[in-house]
Amino acid sequence: MVVSSLLTEGGEEITLHTGGTGTFIGVMDWLLERPTFSCSAQALVETTLAYVRPAALLKAVTMEPGLLATLLKQFGSQMHSIEHQFAAGQSRDAGGRILRCLLDLARNLGVTDQRGVSLPAEVTRTRLAQLTGLARETVSRSVRKLARAGLILHDGRRIVIPCVKRAEQALRRDRHH
Repeated sequence: MVVSSLLTEGGEEITLHTGGTGTFIGVMDWLLERPTFSCSAQALVETTLAYVRPAALLKAVTMEPGLLATLLKQFGSQMHSIEHQFAAGQSRDAGGRILRCLLDLARNLGVTDQRGVSLPAEVTRTRLAQLTGLARETVSRSVRKLARAGLILHDGRRIVIPCVKRAEQALRRDRHH
């Protein structure tokens, strides 16, 4: 799991994208053929990165034209995620922002077990505060509220989403109010 973020002029870190397997980082640098330093990336769990030189990628795309469509779909998906993340941060209350973040993490890192979708122990309240741009105290209050509503379980070590569909429905209801 990789988190891409950006520092604002005021020094606030804003999460742009959370991605799992197949996530591309440094796309702007590659497209513009120069370092832009537009964002940074951090791995939340053990991660393997592969660097593909632009010339090697161009050669691969030339030899396998279908690869270009695959790459464009992935880039488009990541741009959609960034737009969605930005809109979510602008329009939701703290609980909605945290629930959206948890659902994104569940999609990329979650492991389904008898309780629901469990997130890795690395997904702490401090990490959620970093990912959502909220104060840790706000995250703690919101996590307790989400747990009381039955949307998440929190045993002190891991966060579990017992029913992803129910959490998504709650998020949609929240967006319409």
